[in-house]
Amino acid sequence: MQHILPIPCKILVPVDLSEFSRKAFPVAQVFAQLYQGKLAPCLVYDVHSNMDGFHYYSNGDFHCDGDLLEIERQIKNHLRQFAATSVAEPYLDEALTIRDIHPAQAIVEASKSFDLIVMSSHGRSGFSRLLLGSIAEKVLRLGYRPIVIVEDGSVFTPLQRILLTTDFSSASYAAFPYAQAIAAASGAAVDLLHVVHGHFQDKAQQRAMCEARQAQLREIAAQYLPRIADRLRCLVVTGDDSPHQAIRQHLVAQHYNLVIMAALGRSEHHAVRLGSTVAALIRSVHTVFMVIQSESY
Repeated sequence: MQHILPIPCKILVPVDLSEFSRKAFPVAQVFAQLYQGKLAPCLVYDVHSNMDGFHYYSNGDFHCDGDLLEIERQIKNHLRQFAATSVAEPYLDEALTIRDIHPAQAIVEASKSFDLIVMSSHGRSGFSRLLLGSIAEKVLRLGYRPIVIVEDGSVFTPLQRILLTTDFSSASYAAFPYAQAIAAASGAAVDLLHVVHGHFQDKAQQRAMCEARQAQLREIAAQYLPRIADRLRCLVVTGDDSPHQAIRQHLVAQHYNLVIMAALGRSEHHAVRLGSTVAALIRSVHTVFMVIQSESY
């Protein structure tokens, strides 16, 4: 398990110039500080469909029939100013603007030149009742880079507690090196969580299963997370309904600054690219999530 974020780390922060999307910047800056990197604000726009939005969010005089190079220059300047209000200058890289009618695909393509994507769960085009906007979800499903999703109500700093989940599949282990590296760099404590799911004949059978899984957690923790042994807890929780409900209940009861999960688990096919458990949790919990694709492992 050697695949972790490099130093220096190149971070892509897609935004749509809304206040929702701005919330990704402070989180991205923490990663830039931990990994001696810089973050590049990124805006994917379409001249015809975005004109009203650009006029509203800036003082630029944009016209669909205007000079495209001048429009891009103004948009890039505004994007840089938009980011500079939330990011300290040493961590701010050149702004990236992309003219494309397919934002998610454009973000995924641009991310090939970066090590990490940090973005808000939803933006100007999303509804506040939805905790995972369409563009964010598409990037999660299409992307190959580690992706950090920032939800509106999440509290990321100070980074003190991290939740790492596993179902003991090799795919789930893809998240382990990232959790270890981030915890080692930040000093955060880590809870390694496994869900025992299903119905049992009696409490004794359930207790025996939990004890066996607890022992298995300790074994993989010793193997894969030795650098953070002094700040690691192994937790087993039970759930009758589904794994994501059991994890959700745990997250509601406990406060974590960051949840790190592999995109897929034991029961999911690699062609899907984003597992149902991960997607359901991001939609329903006010926490920052870091999702690791198995290809990153």
